[in-house]
Amino acid sequence: MPRLGTQDRRDRFKRRNAGSSGTNSQDLLVLVGRLFVDSKALAAGSVTGNTSSYTYAGIPMLLAALRALVVEYEFMLNPSATAEPPDISSREFIQRYHVRGRLLQDFEDLLELRNEIIHPAHVMTGTPDNWPNYLRRVKELGLLNMTGAPDHDYGLFHQMASHRLFAWSIGIVRSLYEAVITSDPQRAPLFMPFLETFNAPWFKE
Repeated sequence: MPRLGTQDRRDRFKRRNAGSSGTNSQDLLVLVGRLFVDSKALAAGSVTGNTSSYTYAGIPMLLAALRALVVEYEFMLNPSATAEPPDISSREFIQRYHVRGRLLQDFEDLLELRNEIIHPAHVMTGTPDNWPNYLRRVKELGLLNMTGAPDHDYGLFHQMASHRLFAWSIGIVRSLYEAVITSDPQRAPLFMPFLETFNAPWFKE
């Protein structure tokens, strides 16, 4: 089945079309911030002090904001651009913005968590603690909503319903924002104010 929407979106980068457009990476971040406020309140009232289903919305929105920033940085506000901006899940993205070390590990895990949410396969994982082995590092960081028992735990999605996981995800995307913005010293000053959104009251713990 042809994906007409995918092709239409890619075609928009092949020429400077007529019409109007506007940046919205910050709009998405503001939405994430409002979700984070509600997440904090929900978690505080939970038995664990951490349980929050707002993470299911927050993680995809954070990565949508990052994608929007890349489009704005590489094409929308870059008149000389002639190529499609790199997809955030591509090797090109990692290389262009020098994402490496711990940040790269965190980013790869965050992408997989996003995929678990938007392409759900939340049936049994075949592991004693109901958490997939390929994301074992995330659990070892203590980010999940969990019992801590090695031989039993909540289901996959219930473990992901974690305010701590949401807060961790925000920190990663902020670091990625900075990596994109500072990759070109000439364009960086225009975009540095975008980082200030992460200092808004919504994101305070």
